[in-house]
Amino acid sequence: FFASGQTWYKVFWTPPKGGNAYYILAHQYMAARLNAEAGAGAPSQVQAAIAEATAWFIGRSTTAPKGPARETAIRLAGILGAYNEGTTGPGHCSVSPATVIDGGGDS
Repeated sequence: FFASGQTWYKVFWTPPKGGNAYYILAHQYMAARLNAEAGAGAPSQVQAAIAEATAWFIGRSTTAPKGPARETAIRLAGILGAYNEGTTGPGHCSVSPATVIDGGGDS
């Protein structure tokens, strides 16, 4: 995952201890990227946040950012989190337990 020396999987499973904004943003970024790549429509604000987050991660270590870098990470995580949670963009897909069990549904 960028310059972290970790895989996406490892970053996904690393909790943002102490409110480490690197991991807060990383979790939302990865979910947003996967959602968009799976076909969920991403509004321009989300696409811009993904692009800005990509640039933010380049060359950055997992050390907890401070000051403006932390503020940027938290702002971007908020935008991407709203997308991932269905507040912005196409919204949540509704899957009932029955459709998960029988393999039905298209979401």
